[in-house]
Amino acid sequence: MKSPISKMAIAFVLGTSLVMGPRISFAADPSSNAFSDNSLTSSIGNSKSLLQEKERAKMVDLNSGTLQTLIKDRKVLDAHVLSNPSKIVLLTEGTSHRIEKHVYDQNGKQLSRTIYKVSLPDQGEARWAAPSGKVKERIMTRHANRFTLYEAAGKAVSSYSVPAKSKLYEHIGIDDWDFSAYPYLAVEQVGQRTMAEDYNVQIINLYNKSVTELKTLPINKKLDIDSRGHLNVWSSYRYEEVIPANAAHADPAEKQSFHTLYSISTGKALNNHKLVFPAGTAGRTGGWETQVVGDTVYVRDLSTGKWSLYPSNRSTPIVSDRTDATQDARFVGYVSESKTVYFLLQEGTAAAKIQKIILKS
Repeated sequence: MKSPISKMAIAFVLGTSLVMGPRISFAADPSSNAFSDNSLTSSIGNSKSLLQEKERAKMVDLNSGTLQTLIKDRKVLDAHVLSNPSKIVLLTEGTSHRIEKHVYDQNGKQLSRTIYKVSLPDQGEARWAAPSGKVKERIMTRHANRFTLYEAAGKAVSSYSVPAKSKLYEHIGIDDWDFSAYPYLAVEQVGQRTMAEDYNVQIINLYNKSVTELKTLPINKKLDIDSRGHLNVWSSYRYEEVIPANAAHADPAEKQSFHTLYSISTGKALNNHKLVFPAGTAGRTGGWETQVVGDTVYVRDLSTGKWSLYPSNRSTPIVSDRTDATQDARFVGYVSESKTVYFLLQEGTAAAKIQKIILKS
């Protein structure tokens, strides 16, 4: 799970280094404060969703809009929803930086707590991988570009350092990563150069250390490995008039990939969602906003306000060019049986509300 506003700083500098045209911008919410940079949403059956953002995990009831914070005195490092039966697994930072696992049922009742003999590195991150087949649960920590894999008992079994992609960058860091489908590690690396940042996504096989680099536009993206072990990569983007001459940018005249589903083992694209997102008009910014919940992809055209839903593994839309969702709403779920789309509306300290849209057959 990851770290869906870009960490890139926006700088305006006078001189010949600036040109006119669309520019790289926010890879989370490009038009409002509807959700934060590290937000992720997971479905819990057909009636609830799990929201992970700002180091917190909240469960939202899709019928009432009720939000329940699952743990208040711990920083949430990772969150997973398991099925059969439905359970929620939270990885947190506990006392003395020890990594803890908290397991909840689908109603938010805590079932268990495990304290691992693994400490979170200073300014580090941690992720959890569920047991699969003969492989037991695993924990991975990250400090800078170094990843360390641990058994549940606390024994470090391997480590991997992501090499710098190029010496052209002034600084290279890790912006997002996921290792839910062990032995594969998906990493988004960001390289900073003068007035520009480049993002690239790699899949690393931790068994043989082979690396597959995905060919994508080098703008900021989000990563998430789904329950089938496929890698979702998606982006949100807005066009700006001023751009550094050397910065990557999307062309509003061409189709842009807003979501791609990859095979985690081969790195091949299984499905690629593309649309043309025109430049904005007076008073309205052009670009797109993407959100992924479970197997459903939501995309909104910023220039028109129209939104569409797609299955993550198919190119035919569930619905397209709708205008009936509130602009700042957060997509939190789609139930195919009832053809109902759910959006969360939350403004300031006001109580959250759910907007339901039932699609006609």
